[in-house]
Amino acid sequence: MTVRGFVDVTPDKWFYDDVMDCANYMLEDDSPLVVGIPYCSFEAGKPNYIKEFKDNGQVIFTLDVALTITADNPLLVYIDGIQTFYREAKDVNGKTTVTMYAPVNGQVLFKYIGSPRMRRIDVTNTLDGHGKPAGDCSPGLEYPHYQLQFGKEADKSIYEYVYNPNSRTFFENVSCAGTQLKRVHIPNGEWYISDHNELLTKYIGDKPNLYIITPGGNIYCSFNVANIKCNIRYQMKVRGILMNTGGDFIPVSQKVKYLDRFFPDGHLTRAEAFAIVDRLRRSYYQRFTDSEPPSAVINDTFVAESCQDSFVTSSRFRVGEQLEIKVNGFLKQVGIDYVHANDHTIQFKYNVPEGSVVTIKRVKQESIFFDGRLFDQYLSDGSKNSKNLLNTWYRDTVISMENERTRSGDALVVGVPHEDVIKFDGEEYMTRAQAVVLLNRFRKWAIETFKG
Repeated sequence: MTVRGFVDVTPDKWFYDDVMDCANYMLEDDSPLVVGIPYCSFEAGKPNYIKEFKDNGQVIFTLDVALTITADNPLLVYIDGIQTFYREAKDVNGKTTVTMYAPVNGQVLFKYIGSPRMRRIDVTNTLDGHGKPAGDCSPGLEYPHYQLQFGKEADKSIYEYVYNPNSRTFFENVSCAGTQLKRVHIPNGEWYISDHNELLTKYIGDKPNLYIITPGGNIYCSFNVANIKCNIRYQMKVRGILMNTGGDFIPVSQKVKYLDRFFPDGHLTRAEAFAIVDRLRRSYYQRFTDSEPPSAVINDTFVAESCQDSFVTSSRFRVGEQLEIKVNGFLKQVGIDYVHANDHTIQFKYNVPEGSVVTIKRVKQESIFFDGRLFDQYLSDGSKNSKNLLNTWYRDTVISMENERTRSGDALVVGVPHEDVIKFDGEEYMTRAQAVVLLNRFRKWAIETFKG
């Protein structure tokens, strides 16, 4: 499910067009610029719930959970894919009973989007106003899965799942809720030498509408199709004979990561805001230049030309920062063999012999910000209470961007003054004014950098 599946971004909202434009802007790795905030838990009586029936002439349907139905969180009913009305829905002994206006012939789908559990303050037990979901999604996540077993002879002891992408007569096919899923191929050897959860995170991750089938015939799907009825056609070998089979199945998961909400009322932290700008910055470099976007890593290799003494790095560095520079494998010393001409150029004090291999590496990924440096080096009082940027998820984002400047010298990344030091303060929330200033700096920087 792409951004078109954001359940809280609807055409009646004032921000709809802008959010849709940003979320449908695809980066070079085919990921959207703006994605939903992951969440895993729901308010009591308001879970995410999808139930499908295929019946003939039924009027009353019983859902196996008690749902709290409101105008903001309605129960939607579809008959053969067309939304329809129902007469009544009520709680009966902990279950929801839905009564239709007339007998139903065909496929009936009940959908209830639920209400995510939001962050609360411990003392008052009220919403903290930041509009973000509660809980950590990492522990216990389970990719939706199903063990393939179809046909009267489909017993694991006598059948073998077969996948042959080069077959001219057979094509494996998986669809869910009218959407075709794309298979991700993992070499069989990886299944036997790697942890399965790590493989699924690597190949599927948070991407929608993907599936993987293990050599043993266990199918894993993206989170967005968890607990929804899907259909598969595939090939298996029964007692040595190839046959086509398939049918309906439901990939189940006990804990799903949902990514179908934008949370428009959520407050943005400085780290989240700069991360979005960095994704856009990288996209612009890839679309409008032939070079890789500057990053936190410097690992450049050059072959010296005749009379060459200067080498330009792929990413900027802080003048005076510790770099590892070698010529034909021999380490060179700053001040003796070379100097930092500027924040992206190494200049030797002599011409490097033609054909020599010059390597330039960044040894330590340090930030110019106070909270991005090592505690023991920079905290005179020995305190270790400050946030260490080096251990945060946004470390590389900040280091990659902090040396980007406009022609007037304005830095793309700015910190927050704290007494006599400047910190990044990635976990603090941005004001509207700060967000606009950041966007305007990025606008000016992008025009000057890419206008040619």
